[in-house]
Amino acid sequence: MVHVVENRDDRQDTSNQKFTPQQATDTLPLVETIVRDMLRLNRQIAAQKDQLAGLDALEAKSEREDFAEELDDVRESLMHAEQELSVCLRELASLGVKPHIPLTGAVDFPTTINAQPASLCWKPGESTVNHWHEQGAPLEQRRRLDPRTAIL
Repeated sequence: MVHVVENRDDRQDTSNQKFTPQQATDTLPLVETIVRDMLRLNRQIAAQKDQLAGLDALEAKSEREDFAEELDDVRESLMHAEQELSVCLRELASLGVKPHIPLTGAVDFPTTINAQPASLCWKPGESTVNHWHEQGAPLEQRRRLDPRTAIL
């Protein structure tokens, strides 16, 4: 997993950071790695929650100790995966990048388009950041950047 190294004393406030398409594209090698980890962990968490539900049902019908041990193992693994996912989300936030929820891998880079708050939008598999949508809009409303659009 990728970990962004930050010195707490020198940490930049990214809450007001704005990206140009080129700046957003320049971050993609790191963002892609974080997103890949995030998606893997999200799938792992979903599978472990399903496994836990099945084991909980079996445990209710059985007093066997091996079910209790397996339940503990799955719960511990689930907790660890959830912590790792939180790290990924914090890593993206430290870069000024916001994931779409539910987690699909798509992320937003805050920007200003035509003097209005907006988001540049990227999805896994795209080599550059060349889509956008209004701030807070769902992924389905993203559109291709027009080269004549005034950004920032």
